Amino acid sequence: MQEYLRIFYGQSENNMSSKTSWQYLEATINQFPNRLKEILGNASIREFSRSCSLSEATLRDYLAGNSYPTLDRLDAIAKAGNVPIEWLVIGDTVATVDRKSDLIQVIGKLSPRQRETLEVMALWMIEEARAKTD
Repeated sequence: MQEYLRIFYGQSENNMSSKTSWQYLEATINQFPNRLKEILGNASIREFSRSCSLSEATLRDYLAGNSYPTLDRLDAIAKAGNVPIEWLVIGDTVATVDRKSDLIQVIGKLSPRQRETLEVMALWMIEEARAKTD
């Protein structure tokens, strides 16, 4: 993920124009494992892996923050956990959003930094999905 962000910005981590922006992106992205843990609740990893058709090893990697899901896997996790996919990506600021119809309004209310974070994460997930199909 860090390398993708560096490529996206065309800079190294040390040379990024806004260290605060980099730290914000890192903090937001690193919250995905916590959201996944919240979805798991009391369910075992084995049980949840069956419900979303992902391997236990894959879920363990996500929980450890070693890797992040592609869009198709993110969708499977959201459906199995009965949560909006948007919540998995950007956190509880849109946890109660009524899926697609209100998403545009919510994005309009995000700060520029939050919109930038959402864009970077979406682009990263698209690249991950493309890499899987190549």
